Amino acid sequence: MLPGVSHDLRTILTRFKLQLALSGGKAETKAALDQDIDDMQSMLEGYLAFARGEASEDAGRFDLEAYFEKLGEEARLRKRKLSTTLAGDPDVHVRPNAFARLMSNVIGNAFRYAKTVEVNATH
Repeated sequence: MLPGVSHDLRTILTRFKLQLALSGGKAETKAALDQDIDDMQSMLEGYLAFARGEASEDAGRFDLEAYFEKLGEEARLRKRKLSTTLAGDPDVHVRPNAFARLMSNVIGNAFRYAKTVEVNATH
């Protein structure tokens, strides 16, 4: 069953990408939608790996500063503001995909209730 679900969801994401490429909309809107599709694809791959028992992601270096910059740019594309403050070493030792998913979920939930979100991190 997992291969069927995987194929169906990937097909939908591919169709979204094709429609987005052909839409001729604003570049800013297209960039935001394209990023959403890429995020959905990454999440799908992570969930499928977990379901297959391959979710043993190794911990490694993760650059908080670069990640916060990426999230800030994504927020700007959606007419939102992400303000971040980082004290200490920006490099943390975490499971990168799991940590990115965690932060993305927390910040995404915050944006459901506010146009401006502030994140303060200390390491």
